[in-house]
Amino acid sequence: MQHDERRIQTSELDRQVQDFLQREVTAHVSDIKTLEPPPDRVVGALTIGEFSWGTFMRTLGAYSEFMGTKTIAGHDVPQMIGKMAQVELDHGGKTWAQLYAAMALECFGTNLKHNALWQGLSSEERQAYLALLDPSRFYDSKNHKLIHLPENYFGVAARIAAIDYRTRPQQGSRLTG
Repeated sequence: MQHDERRIQTSELDRQVQDFLQREVTAHVSDIKTLEPPPDRVVGALTIGEFSWGTFMRTLGAYSEFMGTKTIAGHDVPQMIGKMAQVELDHGGKTWAQLYAAMALECFGTNLKHNALWQGLSSEERQAYLALLDPSRFYDSKNHKLIHLPENYFGVAARIAAIDYRTRPQQGSRLTG
């Protein structure tokens, strides 16, 4: 049996993945001219829907952490994420949008005193961001029940509460009350 496989070095694969991510993320960020108001489309794709901005917040946080940068296409990533959080709140984002906002925050570190995203927010913006770290938007902690959602959303609520706890340990978890 003869194998006609191309072998690729892991360093070459790593370079290709990084080049692809940089090209794609840069194209998307470059297409966002303002978040006040947010665009209807980014690279041709509609930006409406429950998870659109939350997903992008998570993407930017993970990309920033992975690539070791806080700037993409001349835009300040933590500042963009902070503005996207307000877009999510204005559109009533909950569940997955909240989880992705929490994960984006965590990408910049769990110590908020040194977290670039948190430090770049005003006092009012911090209060707004905290609303995204509050699972009570879809979880009733008093009765330990989800609000009009299937049971698999317990995991989403638990992960949000865990990130909230890790970033603000003095507060305790909101999930248990």
